[in-house]
Amino acid sequence: MPAQAPGPALSYHQNMLKRLACFLLLSVSLALAQDLSSDRQRGLLLMRQNKAAEARPLLEKAAEADPKDVEVQMQLGFALHLLSQSAQDSATARALRLKARACLLRCKELGSTEPVLDTVLAALPEDGSKASINFSKNAETERFMQAGEAAFGKGEFEKALEAYQKALERDPKLYEAALFAGDTCFRLKRYPGAEDYYARAVAIDPGRETAYRYWGNTLSEQRKFEEARSQYIQGILCEPYSRLAWTGIRRLGEPHHPQFPELNPQLVSSDQGTTRVSATKTDDPLGLTYSLALAAQLEKTGRHSLASEVEALKAAALSARQTQPANPPAWLPTLLELDQKGLLEAYVLLARPDQSISQDYPAYLKAHRPQLVRYLSEYYR
Repeated sequence: MPAQAPGPALSYHQNMLKRLACFLLLSVSLALAQDLSSDRQRGLLLMRQNKAAEARPLLEKAAEADPKDVEVQMQLGFALHLLSQSAQDSATARALRLKARACLLRCKELGSTEPVLDTVLAALPEDGSKASINFSKNAETERFMQAGEAAFGKGEFEKALEAYQKALERDPKLYEAALFAGDTCFRLKRYPGAEDYYARAVAIDPGRETAYRYWGNTLSEQRKFEEARSQYIQGILCEPYSRLAWTGIRRLGEPHHPQFPELNPQLVSSDQGTTRVSATKTDDPLGLTYSLALAAQLEKTGRHSLASEVEALKAAALSARQTQPANPPAWLPTLLELDQKGLLEAYVLLARPDQSISQDYPAYLKAHRPQLVRYLSEYYR
């Protein structure tokens, strides 16, 4: 996972909630599902097959047997959430939403950091009421979208696809219509059709990450892993500080950014809004060089910016080249390599941003997109 800038991540649209739930259903481990000797394993397999009603009693038994099983709690929460979408009366739907919320809150209590949890919890109010979701101001388009959602929630994917297609015909610029049509094709295993709809969604709004991630999932299912990686990267570039944007690329493994622990600044802000380095490690020559260089930059600008951080890292790299330390830290070759390749800016923005540095991301993306793609392609795998 990337380092996260403090403060709220870029918002994720609430009308994607069912797709988030279904994405997690697809993420259930096949290795777990192959052993059907327990309620847990059978329940997880049924969730992967989008059979929430059949999975629910098995997962409830598994949760009762082991209340600390995070995966069971999460899948049970999503099963209840999906069942609430097709409940016959409002009281039943409300009860299911309350139970779903309790399961997902339990996951967080148990330490889960799955990014989709917060998104789904946001659509499950504390009182169990139903979140209002609208897609279009055009009444006819909205009617088809709601019909598609109702059918999708019941697993009636052919009917859902027809409704989304009709909505898209009436509003060719409706991102959700193209996205949901693609997702429905995905459920039907019509992968070329899914890709076509995701491409349409990207064309409608290339600045939203979701279609890229779904497109990547479709390619992953076809074992086109490098093509999938490319789509995941495009999505990350749209919303690099949203943890959800990184979930797709994690399907290809558990990669991580390079880390330079001795070169992490200790910053304090004054009442006047300026930022200063508060402490340095005098027993670490490279760390001291970095801190002094950063302090000089902050003295000039008063803000911990992309430029100030990169200049400080460059100072440490230059010092290492000039002094050739006898016992160089393990991270030094990577720092020198990033500097040589011209990827320090991309590294800082994606791997070690803070709230101040993240402000510089939009301008850098506009002018230097290839460097960001190259960094992710080379170092995040």
